[in-house]
Amino acid sequence: MNEITGIIEAESELSTPVWSVSHFLDNTTSNYLKLITLREICRRFAEGAEDRDFLICVNSFDLFPAIDELHYRDDDDLVVLASKAGSAKEFWRFFRYLHRPIVLFRSQDQLLPLYGINSDVSLKILSLSLRTPVNFSLQGALGVLVDLFTGKLLTQRANERNTQALANVENIVKTSHLIEDNQTPPGVRQFAIDQLEAIMNKQARINGKLGIQQPRLREKNRNSNR
Repeated sequence: MNEITGIIEAESELSTPVWSVSHFLDNTTSNYLKLITLREICRRFAEGAEDRDFLICVNSFDLFPAIDELHYRDDDDLVVLASKAGSAKEFWRFFRYLHRPIVLFRSQDQLLPLYGINSDVSLKILSLSLRTPVNFSLQGALGVLVDLFTGKLLTQRANERNTQALANVENIVKTSHLIEDNQTPPGVRQFAIDQLEAIMNKQARINGKLGIQQPRLREKNRNSNR
């Protein structure tokens, strides 16, 4: 994947029970997976892919997935992103409502998942403290972390503190830029914009409930593990 790896560090300004933190991590992971997948779909279209090259499973990733296999029984468990076949709306319906959607890309008679659970850009927890205030450090694709944790803040340019906090991510490619590329088919673009808006609104709500106000984002040092 053509992604810059980054790290976000943040604290909660609220006293939060453990189950609230669990809910935050579960939903953040789901939103992250979906944004990575959207970005990859748009990149594949830019490389010449067709809508029929994308398929989605009717089930999510298993809660404890096997390392070397995906669990779908046969072709009846797959929906093709094919607007002419009328299955595009069904594809995006599964994408929106499944918690951990599995989107596959057809490449030389192979079906490859667009989100690799053990890839370099899969979301990783570097640190997590449940003491009040909760603080955490996550590693993943920097462009996606920007979308999830600063998407709403980027519109608040009059706020000098936010501007300084986000100065180091100005040149990161946001998911919206990939979706709006002219090489993304119009039908896919509209569905993807709707999905992006829903994901960012959902993340903004849980960020607010946890009390995350000033996330710190940086590119991962390529010469170290942190």
